Amino acid sequence: MSSDRSKDMRTIWGIAKELGLDADEGKLLRNVNENANGSRSISLLDSSQRDRLIAKLRDFKSKTVAANKRRRRRPPGCKSYLMATPRQKRYIRSLLANPNVNLRNPRGFLEKELDVPKGDVDRIRLSSEASKVINALKHRISVYSKKAADGAA
Repeated sequence: MSSDRSKDMRTIWGIAKELGLDADEGKLLRNVNENANGSRSISLLDSSQRDRLIAKLRDFKSKTVAANKRRRRRPPGCKSYLMATPRQKRYIRSLLANPNVNLRNPRGFLEKELDVPKGDVDRIRLSSEASKVINALKHRISVYSKKAADGAA
């Protein structure tokens, strides 16, 4: 009987560690146990309560693995898993529309300076590329707005 208990405890703490629930002396794990069994103490669980907690932890684990797999879709030829979001692309368009960007040819700037294919915002595929474009445009706006303020003063 004790070997089953020790095996179950190793299973519980092993899954908890994989999920990151073991931090702060296992407070998060104790919260999960309280939701599953109504008790915060893990060492006082009987066999059925341990099984219920293990099932709950495995359920959490399968959901997080499935969520990570969904998040990790990538187009062929891309090394990164994170795609540029529509929000990032909208933000880039709004930055390009800002008069302080001071670009005569925004497409040329995107193509030559930032390696965006054909200078088209919709061709930005990766989140890292979008972040690079956003940071470059924000820097350009800050530089030209300072120049405009200095010129007006």
